[in-house]
Amino acid sequence: MVGYRIPEKLVTEIEELETFIQKKTREEIDPVKFRAKRVAFGIYEQRISDTYMIRVRCPAGLITPSQMKIIAKVAKKYGSGRVHITTRQEIQIHSIEDISKVPEILRELYAAGLSTRGGGGNTVRNIVAPADSGINEKEVFDVTPYAISLTEIMIRHDNSWNLPRKFKINFSSYEADNGYAKIADVGFIAKQKEGAKGFEVYTAGGMGAKSAPAKKFLDFILAEEVGYVAEAIKRLFFHHGNRKNRHKARLRFLWEEIGGEKFKTLFDSYYEEVKKDDNFIIKPVEIENKAENIPIQSKSLQPQEKKDFEKWKERFVFPQKQKDLYAIKYPLLLGDIDSDLFEKTANFLSNYGENVIRLTTMQDILVRNIPQDALPQFYLFYKENFSTIPYFTTHTTVCAGADTCKLGLCLSRELAKEVLSRLENFKEKIKDTQFPIIRISGCPNACGQHWLGDIGFYGFAARKDDKLYPAYYVLAGHRNTPEGLYFAQKVGEISARDLPHFLASLLEIYSRNLDNHENFTHFFENNKETIKNLLHRYTVPSFREDKNYYFDWGSDTLFSLVERSTGECSAGFFDFIEKDLEKIREFREKVETTENKEELVLFIKELAYYSSRMLLITRGVEAENFKDIVKAFITHFIESGYIDEKFKNFLNIILTEDKSEVIQLKNEIIELSEKVKKLYDAMDSNFQFHIESKNKISSSQMQEKILTETKEEKKERKRIKDLRGVACPMNFVKTKLELSLMKAGEILEIYLDEGEPIQNVPGSVKEEGHEIVSVEKREGQYYSVLIRKK
Repeated sequence: MVGYRIPEKLVTEIEELETFIQKKTREEIDPVKFRAKRVAFGIYEQRISDTYMIRVRCPAGLITPSQMKIIAKVAKKYGSGRVHITTRQEIQIHSIEDISKVPEILRELYAAGLSTRGGGGNTVRNIVAPADSGINEKEVFDVTPYAISLTEIMIRHDNSWNLPRKFKINFSSYEADNGYAKIADVGFIAKQKEGAKGFEVYTAGGMGAKSAPAKKFLDFILAEEVGYVAEAIKRLFFHHGNRKNRHKARLRFLWEEIGGEKFKTLFDSYYEEVKKDDNFIIKPVEIENKAENIPIQSKSLQPQEKKDFEKWKERFVFPQKQKDLYAIKYPLLLGDIDSDLFEKTANFLSNYGENVIRLTTMQDILVRNIPQDALPQFYLFYKENFSTIPYFTTHTTVCAGADTCKLGLCLSRELAKEVLSRLENFKEKIKDTQFPIIRISGCPNACGQHWLGDIGFYGFAARKDDKLYPAYYVLAGHRNTPEGLYFAQKVGEISARDLPHFLASLLEIYSRNLDNHENFTHFFENNKETIKNLLHRYTVPSFREDKNYYFDWGSDTLFSLVERSTGECSAGFFDFIEKDLEKIREFREKVETTENKEELVLFIKELAYYSSRMLLITRGVEAENFKDIVKAFITHFIESGYIDEKFKNFLNIILTEDKSEVIQLKNEIIELSEKVKKLYDAMDSNFQFHIESKNKISSSQMQEKILTETKEEKKERKRIKDLRGVACPMNFVKTKLELSLMKAGEILEIYLDEGEPIQNVPGSVKEEGHEIVSVEKREGQYYSVLIRKK
């Protein structure tokens, strides 16, 4: 058998989901509860309301031609006709408009041996393995059967669907970590010890907020212990993970909280418990990689075709460790393929058996087990169907972006198309083996795996004057070696409009220095300042000077956060803090290294400015000048007892123009920046800080001191907060602060402006678990929103 076995209880689970969908259609179920149910089935609502995407599980990227045909049929019949391959080797079917058809879709997939269970939500996600596992001559052994068997174990158990957050498992087939086991919640790297198959185990890694490489956890386990280890870590996470704060819910945050020693102690107890249960014994079924005995009818190639054939082989064809067999890569533009072509490809490949396809983490199709005599047939198929795809698309990954993803900030796919058009100019200048891997995400979530790029970009909302514009952080220099995994480093930022031009300019410099550098990472290590200087050449003009900067690629409307999903005010809020935190790092480095006294005074003041401003947003304070910022910081963080009283005097001195005194405070201001960062690390989802301090007063006491409402008003069961004129995300922050002072069941009425405020804040409040009682439009173009605290 090629593929994984799905438990029969999935049939019952689909029936339960169908009941939820019927209740949703009749508006008999809370939307939040319905979302939790459908997301665990890999069903996501897209940007357009009541339009859905389904994500299909493909362990190790394995899918058969017959399964491809079913997916093509489903995509054409129910969706947009577009099939998308993800960076976790899954398949997505987009633009399903009739939610009532979803159970029907799931049953058709189930009949083909496919499931969407665990395609999203707080679940065990698709298990990743190298697309070339089983055919790579460098590998220790084929890890695909272990990924398949572990999938079968994980999807049988209910605790896989109700975890604190998502849980990702990766396999690698040799020490170079070709499956990125070192970024997973649990990672297995193939290893042999005294002739026995086994794995080196890593845990508590991940990308996104506060990315962290996984920690080496176990030097060696026998291969048959994989199920015990994965389940023990999953149970540890299930029982001890943070379910209250989704920003600190991943396994890596649990490791940070309790430490490696306690983590190991807990693991040992769960491991002993799991070993008593035979349900977690791994049962790998070896998958034979061989050519099927299919008659080959090769067409003779014309002289010009023979030349192109050799170029195609050089770029897309790789010898397998099996004698006289080859693997072939078929490139896809941004991971997309039309359902008709997907079906056509399946029909073509069905002549070569079932074990012939793997989906790659670079969002391409890898075909395997092809005899040499058949290669001309595959070249002709490529020439007819794939040859128009941009040359370097196999070096580029990109997330779904804001055109479909409700969490997306920027239109990353449209940007990627523009980038790829620029890369065409480098076909003759940079060889495939030296061309950098480029990874693009439309927001801080790492769906495009930007931290793993030779060059990486991730989107954020920037501001010029009072206008938002799409922008990207620039990263470079990722390395994954036997000694350790190193994420790309953040080197600067660039507007979305300038990004393609910046990248082309950077690659031009790189192409002129190829003889001196083995690869782009080596070039980056020796040219960091060159890259930073190149970024500094790009400045964003005002809206009056050039409004094009304020539109995203492929969009005819001004850039905005209006269409982001519910709950995204909070994400925007964290973006603002992270921006100041980045400035703190920048000026701290300058303060520590600068010798010029004039510059040092300036840098100390800048460090004090951002250290004082960074957390004011958590107290609903919008101060613009340095003096007001310091005053507010003293009120909210020094007089409240969070920061030592001595810094009050230091900051007042900084405000003066006495240069000699400012320079003498260099170490104190560095210390202040550290204390502010520690406060941020200790902040919970309600913007409260959990630290011990003799002088600290409660949040409610502080609010009593600074709020202007009378005591009589505070006694009222219903509170009123006028947030007209308050922009996002500050209006959300002020709402959260007010709710934090109230008891469950109390009512808060807020007034919000039209546009982003009314479209963003109620959804974000609801995402926090509170009830939106009513939304009423009032005269004067503003809204009254009643919120019941939960």
